[in-house]
Amino acid sequence: MTLSLTADGALGITVEAGAAGFAARWLPQGLAELTTPPRATIAVRTGAVPERPATLPTLTVGPVAGWMSDRYLILRGSAAGGDVDLTSGQAVLRVAPDAGDTGEGDVYGMLTIAAGVLLAGLGRALIHGAAVMPPGDGAWVLIGDSGSGKSTTCATLCRAGWSYLSDDQVILSTAERGVTAEGWVRPFHVDRDWERGERSGTRVTRDAGALFPGQRRVTAPLAGLLLPRVAEKHSTALAPADPAEALAELIRQSPWVLLDRGAAPVVLDLLAAAASRCRPPHRLTLGADSYGSPERMKRVLVSILP
Repeated sequence: MTLSLTADGALGITVEAGAAGFAARWLPQGLAELTTPPRATIAVRTGAVPERPATLPTLTVGPVAGWMSDRYLILRGSAAGGDVDLTSGQAVLRVAPDAGDTGEGDVYGMLTIAAGVLLAGLGRALIHGAAVMPPGDGAWVLIGDSGSGKSTTCATLCRAGWSYLSDDQVILSTAERGVTAEGWVRPFHVDRDWERGERSGTRVTRDAGALFPGQRRVTAPLAGLLLPRVAEKHSTALAPADPAEALAELIRQSPWVLLDRGAAPVVLDLLAAAASRCRPPHRLTLGADSYGSPERMKRVLVSILP
């Protein structure tokens, strides 16, 4: 069975039964079965892991390294390996059957890179970011490193009545009148005491559908970009950001878009459009005053809404 990773069925994934446990944490929720052949596919299987190339990698994401050669990408972790043929749009990832937690981490990283580079070949950009929608508006994408406050902000705004596309990975694509955002939904990672406005320091996973029933959206026009950062000793505040700063952050959160030299110019134009042709990007300073406080967060963001 091939599942669709995009709303239009352009990218599909098949997971062999023996590899299902390794891929489960990465697979987005609510994937539909494909009824027509996709333009690009990822297959996850168990099997022997090939040796690592002796040269320095082109890209490293977490435990996974990648070596790019013309139209071919080699991926290697400690207990898993994969190959991506960009000409055919085919990726095959293999994990050792007894790999355990190491294999799960490797597969997570390999799936992210493989999906990112195949989506780039389709003219789209996979971004490490969250996306939320206020009533009557498009999607605002929050981009930043892990720990910058994306998931918590996303969850807080959902408590304020906003919809969500994702708190972790977002696909940007060119639309007739701008840029479209599409979300991959997984459990939210938030502080255990976030709903009480307190910090325990312990992050837990919470099912988004149970937390915010009926608030999920799959795709939406891109309204703009937010660049969050946590600064507990400051008040939560919004300030304009330079589009060049936003573009640099988009590239930082999607390094795989540069691997395919043929696709990179198209995808960079897409990212530039997201940074400069939608509403102006803003930096969002997240103070303790808005932690778990939907009303405070809404008051801060009201100036950028229609």
